[in-house]
Amino acid sequence: MLEIFSLEPPLTDNDLVIVTNAGGPGILAVDKADEVDLKVERLTDVLGDALAEQFNTAFQQMIKDKLKDAFLIILTPQTMTQLELTCQAVVKQFKHLKKPVVVSLLGGEITAKAKEILRKNRIATIDFPQKAVAYLSILFQYWHNRTQQTAYPVRQNSFIKASRPRLEPGQQTWQQIKKLAKIYHLPLVTTEIVKEKFLLQLIKQVGFPLVLKADPAEALHRTEKKALFLNLKSTTAVQQAFNQLKSQFKTILIQPQISSGHELFLGLKRHPGFPPLLTIGSGGIYTEIYQDITHTFLPVNKTSVLKLLAQTKLGQILQGVRGLPPVDLKPVIKLILNLSQLVLDRPQIQEIDINPAIINQTCLDIVDIKITISPLTLA
Repeated sequence: MLEIFSLEPPLTDNDLVIVTNAGGPGILAVDKADEVDLKVERLTDVLGDALAEQFNTAFQQMIKDKLKDAFLIILTPQTMTQLELTCQAVVKQFKHLKKPVVVSLLGGEITAKAKEILRKNRIATIDFPQKAVAYLSILFQYWHNRTQQTAYPVRQNSFIKASRPRLEPGQQTWQQIKKLAKIYHLPLVTTEIVKEKFLLQLIKQVGFPLVLKADPAEALHRTEKKALFLNLKSTTAVQQAFNQLKSQFKTILIQPQISSGHELFLGLKRHPGFPPLLTIGSGGIYTEIYQDITHTFLPVNKTSVLKLLAQTKLGQILQGVRGLPPVDLKPVIKLILNLSQLVLDRPQIQEIDINPAIINQTCLDIVDIKITISPLTLA
C-alpha cells in the first residue's frame, strides 16, 4: 500500500480497467473490485499466449478511453509470455499518463527482472491482484475524501503580536500557564494559589464544594501521586487535604468543584518530522478506557474541527441526544482553534494536555491543563 501511495498519482474516481493474460486471476480481481466499490467496466483478456505486442495493442486501446481512471495489469509467466518486453511496453504506454497503473506479477523469482524494470520507472508492482485492487481502493478513498474536505484557509489572528512570556524548559507552573491562557483566551477555571494563613478566606471566596491539588509542574499525574482532592464539602475536609498536600508539594491550588457537564480531552503534541498532532475526545479519569478520541495534524479551521468532533461519541452527545438540548459548540471550537494557534506560534511547546475541560450549556472551563516545553529551545 505504501508503494502505491508513494509511486502512483491521485485517484479521484473509481473506474478501473483490468488487462490480464490469465482468466482466473482476472476474475478474482473483478470480484475484489466489486467488494471494495471499484467499477470494472472492462476486463481485457489477451489470452495466455499473448506476446508483448498484443499487450501493447491492448494498452493503446485502453488509453484511448480517457474516462478511465486506474489500470491494473495482471501478468502470469506462461510459455509464450515475454515478461521483460511486456513490462517495457507498460512503461512506454503508461509512465507519463498521470493515472494510477499497478502491475500484478505472479510467479515469484521468475518475475524479478520484469519487476526491476517497473520499479526503476516508478510503477507499483503488487504480487497478488486482489491486494492490488484493495490498495487501489484505499488510494481512491483517500483522494476522494480529500476532495470532499473544505480546503484551508486557516483563520488569521493577532496573538503572535502579543507579549511573549519566557517559557522555561520542562513542565510549566500554573502561573506560567495563566499568562499564556490570558494571551490566547483559554478559559481557565478560577484558580488560586493557597497560602496557609489565607486558607479560610479562600474557602469562603471559592465556596463548597471545592478542589485542592498540587501545581501541574510538581505532579504530572496527580491521581497516582495522591495530589488531587475532589468534592471537598467542609472546612475540616479542606484542612486535612491541605495538610496532606503540603507535606509533599510546595504549591497547592484551590478551585471550585464543577459538578456537572461534559468532560472534554484535548491534546497537542509534536513528533519529529510531522506537524503538531491534535487529539480530541472524551475526558476525565477514564479517557484511556473510553478510547473515544480522534486525531488530525495542524493547522485546523472551524469546519475541520466540527468534523473531528462529529467522529467522537462526545461530539454526538453535544449535538443533543435522548431529548437533551444541543450544546453551543462555539466556545469549544474557539478553544480548540486558540489552543492550536498557541502551539503553531510557539514551536518550543512540546506538548499540551487538557483533561478535562468541562462543557455546559452556558460555559466552558478548563479544569486541568499541563504544558511541556522542549529542553532544546528557549523563548
